[in-house]
Amino acid sequence: MVAAQLAEAGADMNGFAEFAAGPGRVAHDRINEAAFAAGIYGVPSYLVADEFWFGREHLPRVAWILGGRAGPAPDPGYPVPGEPEQIDAVMALVAPGPGGRLRLRVAVDIRDPRVWLAWRATLALARELAVEVDWLPFEVAPIAAPAADAESDATEDRGTAHRRHRAAQLAREIDCYAAARNLAPEGRYRRADATAAHLGLLWARRSGLRQAEDYLGATLAAWWSGALNPADPDAVRTLLAAAGVPVAGFTSWAADAGPDTLAALRAELQAAGVMQVPTYLAGEEPFQGVGHLPLIRALLVRSQLARG
Repeated sequence: MVAAQLAEAGADMNGFAEFAAGPGRVAHDRINEAAFAAGIYGVPSYLVADEFWFGREHLPRVAWILGGRAGPAPDPGYPVPGEPEQIDAVMALVAPGPGGRLRLRVAVDIRDPRVWLAWRATLALARELAVEVDWLPFEVAPIAAPAADAESDATEDRGTAHRRHRAAQLAREIDCYAAARNLAPEGRYRRADATAAHLGLLWARRSGLRQAEDYLGATLAAWWSGALNPADPDAVRTLLAAAGVPVAGFTSWAADAGPDTLAALRAELQAAGVMQVPTYLAGEEPFQGVGHLPLIRALLVRSQLARG
């Protein structure tokens, strides 16, 4: 198959089979091993200037670097299909509601720095298009801290090395995008029980999506400034009250029916394909990560046009 493609492209095939089985294979394996040892663990990977980026959602930053870093650093963003019929095909996949209305839900864990980094961009999109967002609590495992010693050792297998490389790259991604937004996600590896804070979000949703959003914004700011113990119901009550949410009955609900409600929502989101945060549920389709916001914007615009 490879030989046929090379021949079709007009390549000189003289000696190719011997090269592929001998020195070519040796060079291929050596290059791959050297790249992996240097921290390149997946494709597509982009090495540009002094930075390494894994995944095409970082193409806006790659283009920004190649363009001389002019203007503010861009957010991650997957390329958006350029033709209306391509957007329509995705719209059919996400299954909008009656009349073409597309609802947007976002699964979040207040302790995950990727949620904090996505917060402003998601709010800006919602404000631009006058879309209400339904914020849903979904607890995930804390981000693993990268190894203090970035060097591998003789006993490390490839799977362990892959996880080490990925943890280090994720830490770099968070650092870069946090700096671009003037955010300081201090204590990103803190471990804390956020059940009370997530129950507070469910409670706030009962008063309305806007109240839930106000509560979530204040909760994120308090957690990432180090001012919140998310396991403290009294602290959660204070944040709820500040967001204009009635707090009478919250404490008893949080101790009684609340945990079952939270567990049922988690099961529902898992069944919908949610695994990480933030995950954007556009209609019935999950899109994991802030990089999908350009596509989600295109879908929301298409939904609004369909409804006139």
